[in-house]
Amino acid sequence: MSANICFQSLQMFISEAIVQAPGIEYHVGLAQNILQQCLDMTELQNELLCGLVKQTSRHTHHKGGVQVNRTASKLKHSRVSVLLFLIFLIFYFNPKE
Repeated sequence: MSANICFQSLQMFISEAIVQAPGIEYHVGLAQNILQQCLDMTELQNELLCGLVKQTSRHTHHKGGVQVNRTASKLKHSRVSVLLFLIFLIFYFNPKE
């Protein structure tokens, strides 16, 4: 259950643009919630990392047999959001041996 909530929060973080002050507060709140869940349940850390890597991989969506590519601006925005979240992870989680 927590993995689903974490993934949904990550999707919201990635999909929403950070353009104004209320948007920044929204993103900070999402990031804090995701990171706190991962601290409380350490097994979610690997799930989160895998989810972020999947979000940065190049892929296309299939819908009813028709291939649909994301628009360039949406793709660029989501990759920037993923990289921003990866930066959070670098400073937030300790490395594992």
